Amino acid sequence: MKILVVDDNETDLYMLETLLKGNGYHVITATNGVEALEKARQEKPDMIISDILMPKMDGFQLCRELKKDEELKDIPVLFYSATYTNEGSRKLALGIGAVDYIIKPMEPDEFIKIVKKVLDEYGKGELKPTEKPLEEKVYMKLYNERLIQKLEKKMLDLEKSEKYIRHLNGVLRAIGSVNQLIVRENDRDVLLQKACDILIEARGYSATWLGFLKDNKNFATVAGSGLREDISRFYDHVMRGDHPPCIKKALAQKDLVMVVDKTKECRDCFFKNAYPRKETVIIRIENGDKLFGLLAISLASDVAVDSEEKGLLKEVANDIALALHNIELEEKRKQAEEALRESERKFRNLIESVPLGVSISTSRGNVSDVNPAIWKIFGYDSKEEFVEVSGEDYCYNPKDRERFVELHKKGVVKGFETRFKRKDGTVFWGSVTSTTRTTESGATEFINVFEDITNRKRLEQQREKSKKEAEFYADVLGHDVGNLDQITMGYLYLLQIAKDEETRKKNINGIKRSIMKSKRLAESIKTLKIIKDTKIEKFDLNESIERSIKNIKEYSDKEIEVKLDIDKHYYVKANDFLDKVFFNILENSVEFIFQDKVIIDIKTEEKNDFCNVHIHDNGIGISKEKREDILENLETLSKRTGMGFYLTKKILERFNGKFEIKDVKKGTEIVVSIPVINGGSARNVHAQRSHKRNEQEGRR
Repeated sequence: MKILVVDDNETDLYMLETLLKGNGYHVITATNGVEALEKARQEKPDMIISDILMPKMDGFQLCRELKKDEELKDIPVLFYSATYTNEGSRKLALGIGAVDYIIKPMEPDEFIKIVKKVLDEYGKGELKPTEKPLEEKVYMKLYNERLIQKLEKKMLDLEKSEKYIRHLNGVLRAIGSVNQLIVRENDRDVLLQKACDILIEARGYSATWLGFLKDNKNFATVAGSGLREDISRFYDHVMRGDHPPCIKKALAQKDLVMVVDKTKECRDCFFKNAYPRKETVIIRIENGDKLFGLLAISLASDVAVDSEEKGLLKEVANDIALALHNIELEEKRKQAEEALRESERKFRNLIESVPLGVSISTSRGNVSDVNPAIWKIFGYDSKEEFVEVSGEDYCYNPKDRERFVELHKKGVVKGFETRFKRKDGTVFWGSVTSTTRTTESGATEFINVFEDITNRKRLEQQREKSKKEAEFYADVLGHDVGNLDQITMGYLYLLQIAKDEETRKKNINGIKRSIMKSKRLAESIKTLKIIKDTKIEKFDLNESIERSIKNIKEYSDKEIEVKLDIDKHYYVKANDFLDKVFFNILENSVEFIFQDKVIIDIKTEEKNDFCNVHIHDNGIGISKEKREDILENLETLSKRTGMGFYLTKKILERFNGKFEIKDVKKGTEIVVSIPVINGGSARNVHAQRSHKRNEQEGRR
């Protein structure tokens, strides 16, 4: 039986060919649909096994063309793909005449069973053609659906999220209104009442009440909104300390939010009918270790106590607690105002002595006073010199300054981080905390505390860089190790079923190459870690190219012809890692050339103090879109394609070099550019390296 196998992946094509030959079939191969169609007309196979995603003509188009041909239409077509795995793709395949649609990977024994079954039915004439092949219009519709299926999924996800977004808008509206309230309102009683009103208006709750505690048990005041008229008895009991079980439990527990089912927990409590809905939510209003009070909510019928709603109530409770905390602080500040005026001298001494920079400015933004630390932080020679400089001159980013001013208008600014300029123009990261105070004359002043946080920022950036680097290595290793494991297992299986010495030898060599690739992968990770610290020296470019050519020929079992056009002897600013650059590029050429003979042209030229090494092969080439994808998104792409190009880029960056993929008509051309060192001789460099190696061996 004669089987035509179609796949653009050389490894997959080889494995299928070897598997089928090992089971006694005569195998013909093709790497795309156009080639397969031509060979089918020449060879008239008994079966065609095809991948789907291929260049020039994909598997669906190939099957469509076969079924149009009167001499080929009865040949059974079996799809074997790992790319299109959904039911729509299967429906399209069967609709255009395929006998089966197999999803990769599949156990070899199961795969051979399917092949034998199809060929047996074909030989007996039991395979019936598709009763009603898809019309061209229907075919094109299903074919195009493959391309837009991901877009449809995204649209569906978007529709599902719209309802959630509307819900969140209501939550955010309530939070925003409370935030605005706590910023502008300093009267505690007004704050409590308006907070209740906002929650009723923004979220549509049935009723709310907010109690402010004067100690751990007794309330100093209670405010409410949406309550029934006969609720006065409720206030009397609460203010008297005669609390129902739910309030006692909320005061005693540590959970921030408590949901009460009145039908089960309230029983004969006289507060049971205070709210219309059966569920009541009680939230503790606390800041740090201090409990300021309780917020009770009677939910409306269409409001569920879900995670978002609890999040809203926690956020509101925190905002109110912060406002009460600030009001408490303000009250204490007013109580201590007289003492503060009396201790102005002590305050001045404290500011002068603290290591943090402190400036005092008026409500108009003019700096009235500073301590020595601040003008030293900014690199000025005196207090007077610093005071004369406007904020625009030492703030690096004008937009950050505008944002700071807006926050300043709303009150306290805590830990505002931005970049500043010193007198000499250098830039540093700083943190500003700003508060207000009232002077003896009743004017408002702003106390701004500056801290140089450059070192902290640098450490944060280093940690983030290390985290991303670790994630990147994990992704790349996952890709490359997974591929190597799959290929090694494939070769092991083929070695088990091999029936001749030549095939066994070929599979053993494949396993050896996989092991070598694993070793080189580990070396690549090590190289990425140490390349930035390696020494750059005068390095013989010509010898590096020759070594790389020798290594690739020893590594690959393909016939490789390298044509050298080296215009002169070059010495460049590099080190031994340059060999890895040339080997990676040559390996990429060898891996993606599917012809019997690999031909590589290497040419050098000097331009603008750089040596440009042109490496051109006779492979299938790289499309313009793929070239742009590789060069523009190399770090992301390397997670899908492996370590090779990424390692090449990092090594060349260490040498202040680069590489680019040229636009050529045939094959692939990669140009490596490295800074040239003028002068010196190969003999001297070789002698120096031999002496160095002898010294190292002597030390051993």
